[in-house]
Amino acid sequence: MKISELSRRSGVPLPTVKFYLRAGLLPPGERTGVNQAVYGDAHLRRLAAIRALREVGGLSIEQIADVVAAIDDPGLPVRDVLARSCDAMLTRPGSPPASPPAAGGEIDALMVALGWEVRPDAAARRELAETLAALRANGYPDLPAEAFIEYARLMEPLARAEIDHFLEGAATSRERAVEESVTGTVLWERVLTTLRRAAHEHFVSQAPELTRH
Repeated sequence: MKISELSRRSGVPLPTVKFYLRAGLLPPGERTGVNQAVYGDAHLRRLAAIRALREVGGLSIEQIADVVAAIDDPGLPVRDVLARSCDAMLTRPGSPPASPPAAGGEIDALMVALGWEVRPDAAARRELAETLAALRANGYPDLPAEAFIEYARLMEPLARAEIDHFLEGAATSRERAVEESVTGTVLWERVLTTLRRAAHEHFVSQAPELTRH
């Protein structure tokens, strides 16, 4: 397809598509002339991934560029690609490097208790530590890190199923599987959060004492 059709089918404005091409977020098309190129389904998938990271995940162009560079690096182990993607999605755009969070040691101990192999410098550890500190400052002063264990155990079967699905796809196409994994992480996290809030509304409606004026 021509670039105009790529824009139309992806829903991404043509100037934005051209910007992504210049920035290296989108791989170049196959040249058919001096100023012409054609594009394929791989470009549509990449644009869908970029949109998800940008519009839903809230990542900056710089963060997306880092994720895309990891995806396009054939020498980078898939585990490292996914790790860089997770870190990008948990790092607030424009935020300066922060000092180690006060609850970091407690989260390290939590990972040991769970038996989870998570990189020492993973953004997920920092995010959990910062969240624990925020909870303690907002009505839960004595909350232990172990309070996260119940939530963690609920996440395990879901994460295992997602990784199994990813491994099936990776056996056919590494690039496509990684793109879908990154996109899926962003979009399904929104599903999980939204379902949790909808469930809250449901159970509140089932409690008569909460429906009185």
